[in-house]
Amino acid sequence: MNRLIVSSMMAVSAVQAVQKNKHVLVDFTDRERFTDKDLGQWWESSDTVRQQGMSKAILSLQKTKVYQRGILFVLLNPQPNGAAFAGVKRSTEGIDLTDHK
Repeated sequence: MNRLIVSSMMAVSAVQAVQKNKHVLVDFTDRERFTDKDLGQWWESSDTVRQQGMSKAILSLQKTKVYQRGILFVLLNPQPNGAAFAGVKRSTEGIDLTDHK
């Protein structure tokens, strides 16, 4: 059985993004604008049904006195043909996307 574990820290600095002329949709590092309540608006979107290919994704906040960042943990359990997916998503309802093209 092949399994792939993927862990990604999602820490985007809004200052760096502005300096590079990039748009930030979600700043996981901003303690005032991204809270545990905001984290609750994200849900898993993974293959959790089939025994072969059953995968798992978790989005969590890592908080210290100095910083905060989002961590995406993914466990992929590929099907015999190698197909697997796991991730998290959230609705864009209530998000002002007028500045993002």
